[in-house]
Amino acid sequence: MSELIDITALRTHLSIKTQRKDASASRWRTLQRESVAAKEAHASCLSALELTASTFVARQREILQRLREGVTSLANIDLAHARIRTMRDEIDSLRLRCDTLKAELDEAIAAEEAARLVMVKREMELQKLESVYEHTAQTLRSIKSRLAAKELTDLCGAYAKQRTPDRKHP
Repeated sequence: MSELIDITALRTHLSIKTQRKDASASRWRTLQRESVAAKEAHASCLSALELTASTFVARQREILQRLREGVTSLANIDLAHARIRTMRDEIDSLRLRCDTLKAELDEAIAAEEAARLVMVKREMELQKLESVYEHTAQTLRSIKSRLAAKELTDLCGAYAKQRTPDRKHP
């Protein structure tokens, strides 16, 4: 009877371990989705940073060309000064945008790394749960086979008693 209780307790324990394993696997899938989203955000930030950098370089070349034109023409000096101020403002604006994109990229990289570390931790927890699950399942199988062997022995003993008449010793 106590072995039956032990089997019931083991089954309950195995059920709890299975539920924990399923919950851990669900968390693992969620973390994988978050990691993919972080990687996509990282790629998007890189793309935006490259576009902004190329725009910045092209705009800087254009500004330099305009500056050369403004300096060579004395009649347009006032206009050139206004252009210079506008272009400097544009350069400052582009630098600020580059700094903002760089900060976003750093945040995306940090988020991706954090998600990766959490995924590694969850994977280790999942492996540990799987090991406990396998050990518990093996123990349950061992108990079942011992219980079956005991029942078979009891049946054989009962059968042998039935077949053998009681002999009284003198």
